[in-house]
Amino acid sequence: MLTKSIEKKAIVGLDLLSGIVIGIYAYLFISGFDHLLGIYILCFMTSMISAVFQPAILTIIPSVVSEKDLEDANSVNAGIMNVGELLSPFLAGFLLYRFGIVFILVMNAISFILSAISESMISVSPILEKNDEFTLGAFKEDFKEGLFFINKTLGLKMIIFYGVAINFILSPITTVGSAFLFKVVLGVNDELYGIAESISASAMVIAPLVFGAVKWKVSQPVKMMRFMLLAGGAIFMMGIIVNVTIVDFLTDRALYLTLIFLEFCLIFSISIANISLIVVFQKIVPLKKMGRVASVLNASCMVAAPLGQVMLALLYDSVSATLVTVSSGLAFIAIVIIHKDKTINALVSDLEKTKSIVKESVS
Repeated sequence: MLTKSIEKKAIVGLDLLSGIVIGIYAYLFISGFDHLLGIYILCFMTSMISAVFQPAILTIIPSVVSEKDLEDANSVNAGIMNVGELLSPFLAGFLLYRFGIVFILVMNAISFILSAISESMISVSPILEKNDEFTLGAFKEDFKEGLFFINKTLGLKMIIFYGVAINFILSPITTVGSAFLFKVVLGVNDELYGIAESISASAMVIAPLVFGAVKWKVSQPVKMMRFMLLAGGAIFMMGIIVNVTIVDFLTDRALYLTLIFLEFCLIFSISIANISLIVVFQKIVPLKKMGRVASVLNASCMVAAPLGQVMLALLYDSVSATLVTVSSGLAFIAIVIIHKDKTINALVSDLEKTKSIVKESVS
């Protein structure tokens, strides 16, 4: 749980800790400790660090840029992160083949340490409160305070609700779902599947560019809801396209290209909706409470994603791919439509309240 000040120290410390943990494991690996248990421990520790790091970095962005620049800042941040996520498997594979695992571990440790050094140079104006030390009592108090703030803010509850829904319903389709549809239903080989995923994943890079470049004429809440509807529609169409009747009617190439296009639209829509969700979140949550609230949001989404993947895999094993995929799309569309007006009104109201509070504090 994050403390009550802007978490520059947390970000620097967490990156430094990641570098130290990976560096220690690299030393142990060189010394002959290459057991599977060591890999499990390393993955567990880096995952725990990441779970704390993500809310911290979400807090830093609105503390170093003005509110009017939040959209551009988040689109740039998402673009950089997505480029790294897209290129990292290729780079890791090449480095592993060319230099081996020890080189990767050492370079990874060094990169985290260099990242910590660069982050220490960021100028952040701290929000100081009287108790800024981490204790078990402060942890419990922060957690309760974060939950209380979420409970009294309808817009925040809806953001967390949709964050969980995206990670539970939409995201598993891009991982478990796409693999099943391409490889099992269409029967494509590994090469064609890799090409399809590379094309579809490029939407993660294109979406932030579009988000920052386009001058949207609608508010962030409306944009978020519209692109979530588009994402649900893309999943629905993915289910329709793998129906037995359609599979028999279209050529293999047409099915393959259509499914790539639909997955591209799905990932593009999820990316735009996610950026809008983050921007709205950063605008309605006070900076001094953002770390605590972001921890709840991040934890909820992290729990939802693997549960959704397990659930989807079990359904694909027992029910037809068309029924599972179409039902997932329709379920998400229904969720969005049912709560659409309520969510938009709540978020717009919260944004107006935040603006008025800022004006009063300035005056």
